[in-house]
Amino acid sequence: MKILRIVMLSLVVALTPLSAEQEPQIDIQQLLTDFAREGSDSNMSLRIIHLNDVTTNALFDPPQRFVLRAQARNQTMFFVTGIALKDIDLDMDFQLVETAALGQQTYRVNSTNWDNMEDGQQLSEGQEFTGILSLENLLPLRSRMALVQGNFLRFEWEFAPNVLRQLEAAQD
Repeated sequence: MKILRIVMLSLVVALTPLSAEQEPQIDIQQLLTDFAREGSDSNMSLRIIHLNDVTTNALFDPPQRFVLRAQARNQTMFFVTGIALKDIDLDMDFQLVETAALGQQTYRVNSTNWDNMEDGQQLSEGQEFTGILSLENLLPLRSRMALVQGNFLRFEWEFAPNVLRQLEAAQD
C-alpha cells in the first residue's frame, strides 16, 4: 500500500506542470505607459494599445494570444477599447501617419469589429466597444507613428531605445 502511494505521488508530480516555468510577472502599468495611448473627443473616450510580442503575451490568453501575435508580426496593429460619451454613430475612420528617415507617409487603417466597433454603429451613452485597427503592412518599430481621426483625435507612438530592445528580446 505504501509503495502504491509513492507510485501515485510520483505520477502526480511527473504529470503536474512545473510552476517554476511560468511566465515572468508583467508590470501592466509600465506596459500601458510604453504601448497604450488614451484620448477622447466629445463623442468617445479611447484607449489604443500597439500590438506586438510584448503586449499580446501580456493581454491575451491562448489561442487568441498566438493568433494576434502572428498577425502583429506581419502587419501594424492596435487593440482599441472605448466608451461612448453620448449617443453616437461610431466613426472609426482613422489614418496612420508614419514619420521615418525618408519622410512622411499616410496609410488608410482597417477596422475589425470585436464588440460594437462597427463603423456607423449606433451606441448609447456609456456603451463600450472593442476592436482592432490595422494596416496591411508592417511598419518599422523605429518609425514615429500617429493614428489620426479628423482634427480632434491623435495617438502617437515613438518607442524609446529601451522599449525597442524589449521588443527585440521578446521576438527571440
